[in-house]
Amino acid sequence: MNRRERILAITVAALVGLFFLDQFVIQPVSTRLGNMSDRADQLEDELRTARLLVNNREIIETRWQTYRAAALEADESAQRLRIQRSLNEWAAEAGLDLAALSSGRTGTIERDRFHEMRFILRGTGSLAAAVRFLHHIRRSTFPLRIVACDFGARSEEEDKLSLQLTVSTIRLAPDTDDGNRDGSEAGP
Repeated sequence: MNRRERILAITVAALVGLFFLDQFVIQPVSTRLGNMSDRADQLEDELRTARLLVNNREIIETRWQTYRAAALEADESAQRLRIQRSLNEWAAEAGLDLAALSSGRTGTIERDRFHEMRFILRGTGSLAAAVRFLHHIRRSTFPLRIVACDFGARSEEEDKLSLQLTVSTIRLAPDTDDGNRDGSEAGP
């Protein structure tokens, strides 16, 4: 081989070597480092969440005990009646006219530990009344969660809105032992 062919052969061999080095060493290591970086970010987020939960442990435990005392341990009909009365009371306090309030059970949550009940409300009132009513729901001693909220204007002239709201609550399943089956501590 002449000098030119040797340089070309060395260059081609070097390029093929670099290609294999890139394919089998550099790219896998780079991918693994990227995955490790993503996992480290995920673990840092989980650590922040865990620290937040630990720092707010007393608040969370107090709220959990309040929920349990308010509704979680009540039988279904008593809980349904209490929540319906509260919703009617809060609507009256807020100045919201409830036209309809219906309820139903939708199923179980967390391996049959909790039963979920939903309440569908329809009413009319001002925006301020709706906000006051939603504030009552948010500050409730019951474990209430707003699932869906729909506002509609009655007319452009008036300050009257129509409101359709779906609220969800849970209660402990009656066959559980203190809220759990496996002996571990139940939490929110």
